[in-house]
Amino acid sequence: QAVPPANSTLTSGSGSFSATLKTAGSQTLTAADTVSSATSGLSNAIAVAPGPVDAAHSTATVPNGTVGLATTLTIQASDAFGNPRKVGGDVFTVAVSGANTAAPAPTDNGNGSYTAVYTPTAPGTDHVDIRQAGGGLSGNVFSSLVALAAADATHSKVVAAPTDIGDDNDT
Repeated sequence: QAVPPANSTLTSGSGSFSATLKTAGSQTLTAADTVSSATSGLSNAIAVAPGPVDAAHSTATVPNGTVGLATTLTIQASDAFGNPRKVGGDVFTVAVSGANTAAPAPTDNGNGSYTAVYTPTAPGTDHVDIRQAGGGLSGNVFSSLVALAAADATHSKVVAAPTDIGDDNDT
């Protein structure tokens, strides 16, 4: 993606122009004469890095959880054009409300991604509010359905009330 300059007249065959490159990575610009298509030029490769973090274009993955087990949230910082950032240093906040409450501090993975972990203690629906500089992420507020853990026979016991299970001839 790019925002090209308007058509301009050259002076003595040269001119100076600016363009806004929106897509991170190696980019090139092509200039062409609108009168004579045989006249054109191609720039050298231009390295375009992602811009500063933009909350509205950053994303998160919020899985469903299980009571007593860690739930890991993943955040991907992106710039205003949706380019994933490749470096860390951004500050995000996470607030969990609903069936559980928590405020896990995100860990900066140093590559534009962040993780936050919390362990639900009650079943139900958690609402996960993830913000950067006060702005909510794309898709915010997220939901996480928390289920009870499956029963484990090694940690379960059966309790039965005393009862008479004899035959009907008992007197």
